[in-house]
Amino acid sequence: MNAKDLYLTGLYYTFTTISTVGYGDISGGCFAERLVCIFYLFVGVLTYSFISGSITSIIINYEEMGSKNLQQHKILSKMLKDNDITSDLFYEIKTVLERNEDQYNREDLLEFLDDLPIRLKIKTVMYVFKDAYNTIQFLKSGTENFLSWICPLFE
Repeated sequence: MNAKDLYLTGLYYTFTTISTVGYGDISGGCFAERLVCIFYLFVGVLTYSFISGSITSIIINYEEMGSKNLQQHKILSKMLKDNDITSDLFYEIKTVLERNEDQYNREDLLEFLDDLPIRLKIKTVMYVFKDAYNTIQFLKSGTENFLSWICPLFE
């Protein structure tokens, strides 16, 4: 076994061990097979890490929003108890808070769009802003990439 094969075999077993795939019954036998296995192991670990990080981020953002809404409702309940506000005022404030939970502002939309993969972002922008680019003459001849860049900037 020459030095090149020896180093590649060591790298192959290192990647197999780190990725916890295991050696299994079938493994790369020659130089090319081990090189392909190393590539697939590397891509698999990166993909898994990206997906688990994205899911964690989504869960954290969701819980932050829920905690903010819960805090607002706690403050409102405390105001009702401490300041003897009328039930009409209480329900009016509560209605506004609940309506605000269902709405999103421009910054939320831009942040949401920036988190999407580029192809999905383009499709989403084309759907959300279809009225804008269909009514503005200048935008009718624009490409999807241009429209996905310019449309979210509208106020």
